[in-house]
Amino acid sequence: MTITNLAKRIKENLTTKDFTAVCFIAYFKLHLSKGMMLKRGISQNEIYKYINNEENSFNLKSVKNFEAHIRNELNELNNIYGFRFKSMVKSKWDNLGLSVVEEQLQTNKNGIQNIIEIIDKELQPLTIDSIFDLFEELNGSDRGLNDFFTPESISKFISKIVGTKKFGKNINIFDPTIGMGRLIYHSFMELKERYPNSNINIFGIDLNKRFVAISEALLNLVNNQNVFIEEGNTLKNDFGFPQMDICISNPPYEKGIEYTFVEYVKNLHCKSFLILPNAFTFHKNAEKIRKELMNRGLIKTIIQLPEKLFKNTNIQTIIVELDNDPLMKLEKLAIDNKLLFKKIDYSKDVKTQIKEFEEEVIKKECKENTKREINLLELRNKIANDLEKLSNSIKPILLDNEAS
Repeated sequence: MTITNLAKRIKENLTTKDFTAVCFIAYFKLHLSKGMMLKRGISQNEIYKYINNEENSFNLKSVKNFEAHIRNELNELNNIYGFRFKSMVKSKWDNLGLSVVEEQLQTNKNGIQNIIEIIDKELQPLTIDSIFDLFEELNGSDRGLNDFFTPESISKFISKIVGTKKFGKNINIFDPTIGMGRLIYHSFMELKERYPNSNINIFGIDLNKRFVAISEALLNLVNNQNVFIEEGNTLKNDFGFPQMDICISNPPYEKGIEYTFVEYVKNLHCKSFLILPNAFTFHKNAEKIRKELMNRGLIKTIIQLPEKLFKNTNIQTIIVELDNDPLMKLEKLAIDNKLLFKKIDYSKDVKTQIKEFEEEVIKKECKENTKREINLLELRNKIANDLEKLSNSIKPILLDNEAS
Protein backbone atom coordinates (compact mmCIF):
# COMPACT_ATOMS: atom_id res chain seq x y z
CA MET A 1 0.00 0.00 0.00
CA THR A 2 1.31 3.46 -0.89
CA ILE A 3 2.19 6.08 1.71
CA THR A 4 -0.64 8.24 0.34
CA ASN A 5 -3.26 5.53 0.97
CA LEU A 6 -1.80 4.73 4.41
CA ALA A 7 -1.92 8.40 5.36
CA LYS A 8 -5.55 8.60 4.26
CA ARG A 9 -6.50 5.60 6.40
CA ILE A 10 -4.60 6.95 9.37
CA LYS A 11 -6.36 10.33 9.14
CA GLU A 12 -9.71 8.54 9.20
CA ASN A 13 -8.82 7.03 12.59
CA LEU A 14 -7.84 10.29 14.31
CA THR A 15 -10.15 12.88 15.84
CA THR A 16 -7.44 15.56 15.82
CA LYS A 17 -5.74 17.52 13.06
CA ASP A 18 -2.40 17.23 14.85
CA PHE A 19 -0.88 14.24 13.07
CA THR A 20 2.36 14.23 15.06
CA ALA A 21 0.69 11.47 17.09
CA VAL A 22 1.47 9.15 14.18
CA CYS A 23 5.06 10.37 14.07
CA PHE A 24 5.53 9.47 17.73
CA ILE A 25 3.99 5.99 17.38
CA ALA A 26 6.24 5.17 14.40
CA TYR A 27 9.31 6.66 16.11
CA PHE A 28 8.64 4.78 19.36
CA LYS A 29 8.43 1.50 17.50
CA LEU A 30 11.92 2.12 16.03
CA HIS A 31 13.11 3.24 19.48
CA LEU A 32 12.03 -0.11 20.96
CA SER A 33 13.61 -1.95 18.01
CA LYS A 34 16.89 -0.19 18.74
CA GLY A 35 16.72 -1.20 22.40
CA MET A 36 16.14 -4.80 21.40
CA MET A 37 19.19 -4.72 19.09
CA LEU A 38 21.42 -3.23 21.80
CA LYS A 39 20.39 -6.02 24.17
CA ARG A 40 21.33 -8.54 21.47
CA GLY A 41 24.85 -7.13 21.44
CA ILE A 42 24.83 -4.82 18.41
CA SER A 43 27.06 -1.87 19.26
CA GLN A 44 25.74 1.68 19.31
CA ASN A 45 28.26 2.56 16.60
CA GLU A 46 26.72 0.01 14.20
CA ILE A 47 23.02 0.54 14.91
CA TYR A 48 22.72 2.63 11.74
CA LYS A 49 23.28 -0.54 9.68
CA TYR A 50 20.34 -2.40 11.23
CA ILE A 51 17.74 0.16 12.34
CA ASN A 52 15.85 0.05 9.01
CA ASN A 53 15.91 -3.75 8.68
CA GLU A 54 12.47 -5.36 8.84
CA GLU A 55 13.96 -8.41 10.58
CA ASN A 56 14.79 -6.24 13.59
CA SER A 57 11.29 -4.80 13.86
CA PHE A 58 9.57 -4.65 17.25
CA ASN A 59 5.77 -4.88 16.91
CA LEU A 60 3.65 -2.73 19.22
CA LYS A 61 0.65 -5.11 18.87
CA SER A 62 -1.92 -3.30 21.03
CA VAL A 63 -2.74 -0.08 22.86
CA LYS A 64 -2.24 -1.88 26.17
CA ASN A 65 1.20 -3.09 25.13
CA PHE A 66 2.09 0.33 23.71
CA GLU A 67 1.14 2.15 26.93
CA ALA A 68 3.06 -0.36 29.03
CA HIS A 69 6.24 0.16 27.01
CA ILE A 70 5.99 3.94 27.35
CA ARG A 71 5.66 3.62 31.14
CA ASN A 72 8.57 1.15 31.30
CA GLU A 73 10.84 3.38 29.20
CA LEU A 74 10.14 6.46 31.31
CA ASN A 75 10.52 4.53 34.58
CA GLU A 76 13.84 3.09 33.40
CA LEU A 77 15.09 6.58 32.56
CA ASN A 78 14.04 7.72 36.02
CA ASN A 79 15.88 4.82 37.71
CA ILE A 80 19.09 5.34 35.74
CA TYR A 81 19.32 9.11 35.30
CA GLY A 82 16.83 10.57 37.77
CA PHE A 83 13.50 12.38 37.61
CA ARG A 84 14.93 15.53 36.03
CA PHE A 85 16.26 13.65 32.99
CA LYS A 86 13.03 11.66 32.72
CA SER A 87 11.04 14.93 32.65
CA MET A 88 13.31 16.34 29.96
CA VAL A 89 12.80 13.26 27.75
CA LYS A 90 9.04 13.34 28.38
CA SER A 91 8.96 17.00 27.33
CA LYS A 92 10.79 16.18 24.08
CA TRP A 93 8.46 13.25 23.43
CA ASP A 94 5.47 15.55 23.97
CA ASN A 95 6.82 17.85 21.23
CA LEU A 96 7.30 14.76 19.08
CA GLY A 97 3.63 13.84 19.48
CA LEU A 98 3.24 11.88 22.74
CA SER A 99 0.95 14.51 24.26
CA VAL A 100 -1.38 14.17 21.25
CA VAL A 101 -1.29 10.37 21.62
CA GLU A 102 -2.22 10.66 25.30
CA GLU A 103 -5.15 12.93 24.45
CA GLN A 104 -6.35 10.49 21.79
CA LEU A 105 -5.99 7.55 24.19
CA GLN A 106 -8.47 9.28 26.50
CA THR A 107 -11.04 10.01 23.80
CA ASN A 108 -10.26 7.73 20.84
CA LYS A 109 -8.55 4.54 22.02
CA ASN A 110 -9.97 2.47 19.16
CA GLY A 111 -8.50 4.90 16.65
CA ILE A 112 -5.02 4.59 18.18
CA GLN A 113 -5.40 0.79 18.19
CA ASN A 114 -6.18 0.87 14.46
CA ILE A 115 -3.16 3.08 13.74
CA ILE A 116 -0.87 0.73 15.71
CA GLU A 117 -2.14 -2.19 13.61
CA ILE A 118 -1.63 -0.25 10.37
CA ILE A 119 1.98 0.62 11.33
CA ASP A 120 2.73 -2.94 12.51
CA LYS A 121 1.24 -4.75 9.54
CA GLU A 122 1.24 -2.41 6.56
CA LEU A 123 4.05 0.09 7.04
CA GLN A 124 6.72 -2.48 6.23
CA PRO A 125 9.57 -2.15 6.40
CA LEU A 126 9.32 0.70 8.89
CA THR A 127 12.31 2.95 8.14
CA ILE A 128 13.37 6.44 9.10
CA ASP A 129 12.65 7.48 5.51
CA SER A 130 9.13 6.07 5.71
CA ILE A 131 8.52 8.21 8.81
CA PHE A 132 9.70 11.27 6.87
CA ASP A 133 7.37 10.32 3.99
CA LEU A 134 4.40 9.62 6.25
CA PHE A 135 4.73 12.88 8.17
CA GLU A 136 5.09 14.84 4.93
CA GLU A 137 2.03 13.15 3.45
CA LEU A 138 -0.03 13.83 6.57
CA ASN A 139 1.00 17.49 6.79
CA GLY A 140 1.60 18.32 3.14
CA SER A 141 -1.53 20.44 2.81
CA ASP A 142 -0.85 22.35 6.04
CA ARG A 143 1.17 25.47 5.11
CA GLY A 144 1.80 26.02 8.83
CA LEU A 145 4.09 22.98 8.86
CA ASN A 146 4.91 22.41 5.19
CA ASP A 147 8.26 24.08 4.50
CA PHE A 148 8.63 22.30 1.15
CA PHE A 149 10.17 19.18 2.63
CA THR A 150 13.28 18.01 0.79
CA PRO A 151 12.49 14.93 -1.34
CA GLU A 152 14.38 11.70 -0.65
CA SER A 153 15.81 11.73 -4.18
CA ILE A 154 17.55 15.09 -3.69
CA SER A 155 18.78 14.14 -0.20
CA LYS A 156 20.34 10.93 -1.49
CA PHE A 157 21.84 12.68 -4.52
CA ILE A 158 23.59 15.26 -2.33
CA SER A 159 24.74 12.54 0.07
CA LYS A 160 26.52 10.72 -2.76
CA ILE A 161 28.49 13.88 -3.56
CA VAL A 162 29.24 14.43 0.14
CA GLY A 163 30.57 10.87 0.32
CA THR A 164 33.26 11.69 -2.26
CA LYS A 165 34.84 14.38 -0.06
CA LYS A 166 37.84 13.82 2.19
CA PHE A 167 37.46 14.15 5.95
CA GLY A 168 39.44 13.28 9.06
CA LYS A 169 38.71 11.37 12.27
CA ASN A 170 36.25 14.00 13.49
CA ILE A 171 33.49 15.24 11.15
CA ASN A 172 31.08 18.05 12.05
CA ILE A 173 28.05 18.20 9.75
CA PHE A 174 25.50 21.01 10.00
CA ASP A 175 22.08 22.03 8.70
CA PRO A 176 21.05 25.58 9.74
CA THR A 177 17.45 24.93 8.61
CA ILE A 178 17.18 21.28 9.60
CA GLY A 179 13.42 20.74 9.44
CA MET A 180 12.71 17.03 9.93
CA GLY A 181 16.37 16.20 9.27
CA ARG A 182 16.14 14.18 6.07
CA LEU A 183 18.93 16.08 4.27
CA ILE A 184 21.46 15.58 7.03
CA TYR A 185 20.26 12.02 7.73
CA HIS A 186 21.26 10.72 4.29
CA SER A 187 24.60 12.50 4.35
CA PHE A 188 25.32 11.04 7.80
CA MET A 189 24.52 7.53 6.57
CA GLU A 190 26.80 7.98 3.54
CA LEU A 191 29.66 9.37 5.64
CA LYS A 192 29.26 6.58 8.17
CA GLU A 193 29.72 4.03 5.41
CA ARG A 194 32.73 5.89 4.01
CA TYR A 195 34.32 6.72 7.37
CA PRO A 196 33.12 4.02 9.82
CA ASN A 197 35.83 4.83 12.38
CA SER A 198 35.32 8.60 12.35
CA ASN A 199 33.40 10.46 15.02
CA ILE A 200 30.52 12.18 13.20
CA ASN A 201 28.74 15.01 15.03
CA ILE A 202 25.39 16.27 13.74
CA PHE A 203 24.38 19.90 14.37
CA GLY A 204 21.16 21.62 13.40
CA ILE A 205 18.89 24.59 14.05
CA ASP A 206 15.21 25.20 13.37
CA LEU A 207 12.60 27.75 14.40
CA ASN A 208 9.90 25.10 14.76
CA LYS A 209 10.12 23.20 18.06
CA ARG A 210 8.24 20.26 16.56
CA PHE A 211 10.79 19.88 13.79
CA VAL A 212 13.55 20.13 16.39
CA ALA A 213 11.93 17.27 18.32
CA ILE A 214 11.44 15.12 15.20
CA SER A 215 14.93 15.60 13.77
CA GLU A 216 16.62 15.12 17.14
CA ALA A 217 14.68 11.93 17.89
CA LEU A 218 15.13 10.30 14.48
CA LEU A 219 18.82 11.23 14.15
CA ASN A 220 19.54 9.97 17.67
CA LEU A 221 18.32 6.56 16.55
CA VAL A 222 21.40 6.27 14.30
CA ASN A 223 23.90 8.59 16.00
CA ASN A 224 23.21 8.53 19.71
CA GLN A 225 24.94 11.15 21.91
CA ASN A 226 26.36 12.97 18.87
CA VAL A 227 23.28 14.95 17.82
CA PHE A 228 22.95 18.62 18.78
CA ILE A 229 19.76 20.29 17.55
CA GLU A 230 18.75 23.74 18.80
CA GLU A 231 15.50 25.69 18.53
CA GLY A 232 15.92 29.28 17.41
CA ASN A 233 16.68 31.73 14.64
CA THR A 234 19.87 30.75 12.81
CA LEU A 235 20.44 34.27 11.51
CA LYS A 236 20.01 36.01 14.87
CA ASN A 237 21.41 33.63 17.50
CA ASP A 238 24.86 32.24 18.19
CA PHE A 239 24.62 28.70 19.53
CA GLY A 240 28.34 28.29 20.10
CA PHE A 241 28.72 25.45 17.64
CA PRO A 242 32.29 24.42 16.66
CA GLN A 243 33.89 24.85 13.22
CA MET A 244 31.94 22.82 10.68
CA ASP A 245 33.38 20.54 8.03
CA ILE A 246 30.28 20.46 5.89
CA CYS A 247 26.98 22.33 5.72
CA ILE A 248 23.85 21.13 3.90
CA SER A 249 20.69 23.21 3.78
CA ASN A 250 17.39 23.78 2.03
CA PRO A 251 16.62 27.28 3.41
CA PRO A 252 13.13 28.84 3.30
CA TYR A 253 12.23 30.66 0.09
CA GLU A 254 10.51 33.83 1.16
CA LYS A 255 11.22 37.49 0.33
CA GLY A 256 14.80 36.71 -0.61
CA ILE A 257 15.73 35.32 2.81
CA GLU A 258 17.42 32.39 1.05
CA TYR A 259 20.13 34.78 -0.15
CA THR A 260 20.75 35.86 3.44
CA PHE A 261 21.28 32.19 4.26
CA VAL A 262 23.81 31.95 1.42
CA GLU A 263 25.73 34.80 3.07
CA TYR A 264 25.53 33.01 6.43
CA VAL A 265 26.75 29.69 5.00
CA LYS A 266 29.57 31.41 3.09
CA ASN A 267 30.95 32.67 6.39
CA LEU A 268 31.13 29.13 7.80
CA HIS A 269 34.17 28.50 5.55
CA CYS A 270 33.38 24.85 4.98
CA LYS A 271 32.21 22.62 2.15
CA SER A 272 28.54 23.43 1.60
CA PHE A 273 25.52 22.36 -0.43
CA LEU A 274 22.52 24.68 -0.71
CA ILE A 275 19.21 23.93 -2.42
CA LEU A 276 18.08 27.27 -3.84
CA PRO A 277 15.50 28.61 -6.28
CA ASN A 278 16.80 28.91 -9.83
CA ALA A 279 16.41 32.70 -9.47
CA PHE A 280 19.70 32.71 -7.56
CA THR A 281 21.52 32.53 -10.91
CA PHE A 282 19.95 35.71 -12.32
CA HIS A 283 17.80 37.65 -9.81
CA LYS A 284 18.92 41.16 -8.93
CA ASN A 285 18.43 40.50 -5.19
CA ALA A 286 21.10 37.80 -5.38
CA GLU A 287 23.53 39.79 -7.50
CA LYS A 288 25.81 41.01 -4.69
CA ILE A 289 26.34 37.63 -3.00
CA ARG A 290 26.52 35.86 -6.38
CA LYS A 291 29.34 38.13 -7.61
CA GLU A 292 31.25 37.79 -4.36
CA LEU A 293 31.08 34.01 -4.48
CA MET A 294 32.31 34.00 -8.08
CA ASN A 295 35.11 36.52 -7.45
CA ARG A 296 36.36 34.53 -4.51
CA GLY A 297 36.21 31.22 -6.34
CA LEU A 298 33.78 29.72 -3.83
CA ILE A 299 31.18 28.35 -6.27
CA LYS A 300 32.36 24.92 -7.29
CA THR A 301 29.25 23.63 -9.05
CA ILE A 302 25.66 24.60 -9.83
CA ILE A 303 23.38 21.70 -10.66
CA GLN A 304 20.00 22.30 -12.28
CA LEU A 305 17.34 20.01 -10.82
CA PRO A 306 14.35 18.63 -12.73
CA GLU A 307 11.00 20.37 -12.40
CA LYS A 308 8.29 19.46 -9.88
CA LEU A 309 10.50 17.56 -7.43
CA PHE A 310 8.98 19.39 -4.47
CA LYS A 311 5.36 18.79 -3.51
CA ASN A 312 2.93 21.71 -3.48
CA THR A 313 5.22 24.07 -5.40
CA ASN A 314 6.46 24.52 -8.97
CA ILE A 315 9.57 26.48 -7.95
CA GLN A 316 12.52 25.53 -10.17
CA THR A 317 15.48 24.60 -7.97
CA ILE A 318 19.26 24.18 -8.15
CA ILE A 319 21.98 22.76 -5.94
CA VAL A 320 24.84 25.18 -5.31
CA GLU A 321 28.07 23.62 -4.06
CA LEU A 322 30.41 26.01 -2.23
CA ASP A 323 34.02 25.08 -1.55
CA ASN A 324 36.29 26.20 1.27
CA ASP A 325 37.66 29.73 0.85
CA PRO A 326 40.89 29.39 -1.23
CA LEU A 327 41.91 32.99 -0.49
CA MET A 328 41.86 32.28 3.24
CA LYS A 329 44.43 29.57 2.58
CA LEU A 330 46.71 32.14 0.87
CA GLU A 331 46.29 34.57 3.77
CA LYS A 332 47.12 31.79 6.22
CA LEU A 333 50.21 30.91 4.16
CA ALA A 334 51.43 34.49 4.48
CA ILE A 335 50.70 34.68 8.22
CA ASP A 336 52.37 31.33 8.93
CA ASN A 337 55.54 32.57 7.23
CA LYS A 338 55.41 35.93 9.05
CA LEU A 339 55.04 37.80 5.79
CA LEU A 340 53.42 41.13 5.10
CA PHE A 341 49.98 40.47 3.59
CA LYS A 342 47.36 43.17 3.23
CA LYS A 343 43.66 42.53 3.62
CA ILE A 344 42.17 41.65 0.24
CA ASP A 345 39.57 44.07 -1.11
CA TYR A 346 37.01 41.79 -2.79
CA SER A 347 35.39 44.72 -4.60
CA LYS A 348 38.56 45.03 -6.72
CA ASP A 349 40.44 42.60 -8.95
CA VAL A 350 41.61 39.83 -6.63
CA LYS A 351 44.34 38.27 -8.80
CA THR A 352 46.11 41.60 -9.37
CA GLN A 353 46.13 42.27 -5.62
CA ILE A 354 47.63 38.89 -4.83
CA LYS A 355 50.40 39.42 -7.39
CA GLU A 356 51.19 42.85 -5.93
CA PHE A 357 51.27 41.47 -2.39
CA GLU A 358 53.50 38.61 -3.49
CA GLU A 359 56.03 41.01 -5.05
CA GLU A 360 55.93 43.28 -2.02
CA VAL A 361 56.59 40.34 0.31
CA ILE A 362 59.62 39.14 -1.64
CA LYS A 363 61.05 42.66 -2.04
CA LYS A 364 60.78 43.35 1.70
CA GLU A 365 62.24 40.02 2.76
CA CYS A 366 65.15 40.23 0.31
CA LYS A 367 66.17 43.61 1.74
CA GLU A 368 66.20 42.23 5.28
CA ASN A 369 68.10 39.06 4.53
CA THR A 370 69.54 38.32 1.10
CA LYS A 371 70.64 34.88 2.29
CA ARG A 372 67.01 33.82 2.33
CA GLU A 373 66.58 34.54 -1.38
CA ILE A 374 66.40 30.87 -2.36
CA ASN A 375 63.74 30.14 0.27
CA LEU A 376 61.74 33.16 -0.85
CA LEU A 377 61.85 31.98 -4.44
CA GLU A 378 60.53 28.62 -3.30
CA LEU A 379 57.81 30.40 -1.36
CA ARG A 380 57.00 32.50 -4.41
CA ASN A 381 56.50 29.35 -6.45
CA LYS A 382 54.25 27.97 -3.70
CA ILE A 383 52.11 31.10 -3.71
CA ALA A 384 52.00 31.05 -7.53
CA ASN A 385 50.79 27.44 -7.46
CA ASP A 386 48.07 28.33 -4.94
CA LEU A 387 47.05 31.23 -7.16
CA GLU A 388 46.79 28.88 -10.15
CA LYS A 389 44.62 26.53 -8.10
CA LEU A 390 42.44 29.50 -7.15
CA SER A 391 42.02 30.41 -10.81
CA ASN A 392 41.14 26.82 -11.72
CA SER A 393 38.60 26.63 -8.87
CA ILE A 394 36.36 29.17 -10.64
CA LYS A 395 34.78 26.47 -12.76
CA PRO A 396 32.04 26.80 -15.38
CA ILE A 397 28.49 26.28 -14.23
CA LEU A 398 27.43 22.66 -14.59
CA LEU A 399 23.89 22.12 -15.78
CA ASP A 400 22.61 18.60 -15.34
CA ASN A 401 18.95 18.31 -16.20
CA GLU A 402 18.96 14.64 -15.35
CA ALA A 403 20.37 15.02 -11.83
CA SER A 404 18.06 13.56 -9.25
